[in-house]
Amino acid sequence: MSIEIPSSTTPLLPAKPPSISLRELRILAIVATVSLAQGLISGLGTVWSYLYKDDYQLQPSAASSLDASLQIPWMIKPLWGILSDNLPIFSYKRKSYLILSSIICAGCLLYLGLGLPPLAAGITLLLLINIAQSVQAIVGQAILVENAQEISSRKDVTEDEKSKAASRGISMFYGMKIIGGMVNSLLIATLLTEQGRHRFLFYFSFIPVSIMLFSTFLPEKKVKTAKRTPQASTLALNASVTEPVAKPGVSKVENLKRVYVFIKNPMIFKAMIIMFLNNFLPGSGQASFYYYTNELGFKPDFLGTLNIIANVATILGVLIYNKFFATVNLKKFYTFTQILCAVLTASMIILYNRWNVSLGISDKVFMVLDNFVTSVVGEVNSLPLLILACRLCPKNIEASVFSILSATSNTAGMLSSQLSALLIGWLGITSTNFDNLGVMALLRAGFQIFPLFVLWSVNLDEAIKDVNKDEKKEDKEEVNDT
Repeated sequence: MSIEIPSSTTPLLPAKPPSISLRELRILAIVATVSLAQGLISGLGTVWSYLYKDDYQLQPSAASSLDASLQIPWMIKPLWGILSDNLPIFSYKRKSYLILSSIICAGCLLYLGLGLPPLAAGITLLLLINIAQSVQAIVGQAILVENAQEISSRKDVTEDEKSKAASRGISMFYGMKIIGGMVNSLLIATLLTEQGRHRFLFYFSFIPVSIMLFSTFLPEKKVKTAKRTPQASTLALNASVTEPVAKPGVSKVENLKRVYVFIKNPMIFKAMIIMFLNNFLPGSGQASFYYYTNELGFKPDFLGTLNIIANVATILGVLIYNKFFATVNLKKFYTFTQILCAVLTASMIILYNRWNVSLGISDKVFMVLDNFVTSVVGEVNSLPLLILACRLCPKNIEASVFSILSATSNTAGMLSSQLSALLIGWLGITSTNFDNLGVMALLRAGFQIFPLFVLWSVNLDEAIKDVNKDEKKEDKEEVNDT
């Protein structure tokens, strides 16, 4: 139900690691706050489902279609990345975007918490929340990528150590996001009632305020107009990890051209296709929620408990990956875990056909076991692609490129949700008829095999080498400029 993260107990560098400065601690604390709040708010899916089902009385197909449409802001993450890289607000590339998006998110949650708006207004508020969340995600990820690049630029770091460094950075951001999801699940399990969801949202409106307050302490220098002078070159070389200033003399248009050239690389393009196919999986969407609540009688407390179990399993998946698989061959590892994910997805037909009851396994016990195993395997399966995306980002256009890579997955997820909505309607699944949910599970399992056909045509190691080669060339040019 979640996915993402890595870390390692192996020292990052052969030499004694430098002590962390107060400035770096402030940056890490702010990024951790952003990701924690992301986990808390993104975990409101259960509340949104009750909103669709009870407040607006939508059928499963309509709820799935609406839910998918609200993911459009995550599809256009490249826009937020390009804006953050090239259009400072009040002379800040990161801080201003975090503060502005926090204000928007807090205001929308507060409005929903004070009462039920008309459907059109409710959709608008949910859309704005997703816009604010996607902006915060890409800004936090940009800071994360810049930090990983600082490690990768060192000559005394091996490829395995670079991979572990990227893994640790991903772990910090997504690890805090999972913790936020766990806290959210605990609150849902203990405090949420079917009638008290608006009051629940009212209290959650204060969470984005914490991002706004912490962001004011982000140690980011104001962006000045770059001039091709020795001083400007020195400034670019000594910029903080939160200030990925483009090379002096390089225009914003040229930066966009660099993004285009990067995406045109055949190996990069194939890697993006893998990310797309990995998320283009038709699922039961909101139909599963309707099945759990209307057919099986699950209440908010148990649904929250399932989310807690999923988050715990996700963290376990992260630990397992970093302990045993952080440096394994990506192709072979991903192939094995992807096939295993397909098998676990198909296993849901046991619940949908109530075969578990015939075997003497209660619905709740089956859900707990299936949810736990699926979350562990799903997390372990997703980490290699996240780390790959982090390592493929070129220097100085981190937010733009990483947002494009992640938006590829988000776009696939949105399109798969729309496909799911069509299939739900075509299969005749409603709020009372769930006869064909098993067919949906089998379709999803079949789609999970598709990425493997592209995976084995891509030389991922060569793609990473190309990026590193370009970065070394740029570093040499910058040194010559000074």
